[in-house]
Amino acid sequence: MTIFQTIKELRHSGKPVDAWNIGYPALQDEPDNLFLKRSLFWACYDGIKAIQEHIANRKNKAPTQQEQQHIASWISCIEKLDLPIPCEELNFRFFNLFKENGEHYEALVKFVLNHYKNLFVWPDDFTPYQGEKHESPSQVIKQARAAAKGWLTYRKEWDIDFDILIQRFSVL
Repeated sequence: MTIFQTIKELRHSGKPVDAWNIGYPALQDEPDNLFLKRSLFWACYDGIKAIQEHIANRKNKAPTQQEQQHIASWISCIEKLDLPIPCEELNFRFFNLFKENGEHYEALVKFVLNHYKNLFVWPDDFTPYQGEKHESPSQVIKQARAAAKGWLTYRKEWDIDFDILIQRFSVL
């Protein structure tokens, strides 16, 4: 079985941590292997999705401190992959994982602030979504609102400079 098959099997078995632990050492041997990076991204995605699905099934959508730490760990893993951004993986599907509570994750806000120039490059990122009954804000507006709301809620705990936050989103 190839490393890709092993990662996929572990992911589909609900074991994204094991998939990461098997795949990341292989990436150290092949640091330019984009296919391996993408496979590991999907392990991270599955790890985040499992946490977010658990949160979505309860009344209070605010994550616990432990859930915030787990999400921060997965986002740190995504950063370690050093994916070329923009990329297919960091699109609306990824951001939709956080649609109900993204403002609670400092790691996500920092990720968006650190990569904003390359994350939002597609015309669809700036276009509101037209549904059958309503219009939803663009991906950029959603992320800007979540970042601002998070900063307003956690400004004493977070290490995010408000001027940087405003600067990043004012140029978009």
